[in-house]
Amino acid sequence: MKYGAARRFFNFEDKRFLTHWIFLTLLTFLIVLPVFCYRLRFSFYSLILRQSKPEGRRMLTEENNERLKFSDEFIKKLQRKNILEPGVKIDVGISIISVSRNRHSFDAYEPRYLSQVVAYFLEQLQNSSKLQLTYKLFICNVDEEPSTFNEALKLSRIIPTFNRFPNSSRTQRRTITLTLEKEKEDYVYCGEQTLRQNVSYVFLVEDDALPHRDLFTVLEYLLTKQKHKMNATYVKFYHPDRLLGYISFELERIPELIGISIMMAALFVSLYQKLRPSNNINQSVLWMASIIYFILVFLAIGRQNLIELRRISKYLYQVTPAPSCCTPANLYTRHGMRQIVDYLKSIQCYSKFGKDTAIDTFRKENKLTALMVQPNLFQHIGMYSSLRDNILNPFIV
Repeated sequence: MKYGAARRFFNFEDKRFLTHWIFLTLLTFLIVLPVFCYRLRFSFYSLILRQSKPEGRRMLTEENNERLKFSDEFIKKLQRKNILEPGVKIDVGISIISVSRNRHSFDAYEPRYLSQVVAYFLEQLQNSSKLQLTYKLFICNVDEEPSTFNEALKLSRIIPTFNRFPNSSRTQRRTITLTLEKEKEDYVYCGEQTLRQNVSYVFLVEDDALPHRDLFTVLEYLLTKQKHKMNATYVKFYHPDRLLGYISFELERIPELIGISIMMAALFVSLYQKLRPSNNINQSVLWMASIIYFILVFLAIGRQNLIELRRISKYLYQVTPAPSCCTPANLYTRHGMRQIVDYLKSIQCYSKFGKDTAIDTFRKENKLTALMVQPNLFQHIGMYSSLRDNILNPFIV
């Protein structure tokens, strides 16, 4: 009886479709995707074929050198500071929080992330036509040996700079608890100094967060045309890429995967029935097999790579609730920055409770709104970590 029911469910047309489906699946996952995806970070194939750490570091260093070449040439052309007239209202004050990296602690290479971030910001501000908002760029130097932080000293001639430590104050290597507490205090200092500059929004950016070329296009659109959506305590413009995949605690990711798979399955089913018209094929088999196929395809490619397609237009960028973790590039309303500063002053950071965890705790306890823009509008380039005082794994940078 069961065998007969199975035969009725899978007729000849169903078996022919399943043969085609198996062939297409093998072709896709064994030939097509490996060829196109093995170089895409966060794809299934890049994880399998991951190179050695030394090779990864070499590649990141070469990329860093290319950016430095552009940055050094661009900065040489600048003659004066990006100064607005006194009393002019600043819509967005951008403060780059900076400390020196790798003062010959691990090798002889100095990455000079600050120069790159400054150059990329200024280049974009100069080339962004028809900006409706006013911007001003600042450096917030929180290095404990400012007199030897030559990179920041040189840039302070063209960029207004806040110096937390007028004189050298570091005496010994800090524990992780003291490091996290200092990082929090640095964040408070930079937030307060930016607030004093007559700004409507405070954009705190860490010095290893490189702005994407679409940053100001998207930022202007969100702050002028979508301001009702941006009524939040803060908005994240960067979240670690490795945490942006479909397999996540974020509730919108799985429905997003299923939704895009159903949409592509509908196109595939329509095309298949045109090429192979039949009234006998079981629609349930056709649809389920097609949806499963596209779910597997999108998982293999990786959400991080698929959301890059949203860069086609500023209208396609996604604004979602912000997940926990990480503050390389956060935009705060004036009131939101004041709230965060007051809270951070009242608590102390320790191991596994850094400033990002503290900010997220405060947000949850007070039921405040925090948002995140996707895809990322910053790239994290900091292989030399100031927090861990070490060189990071190149595959998590």
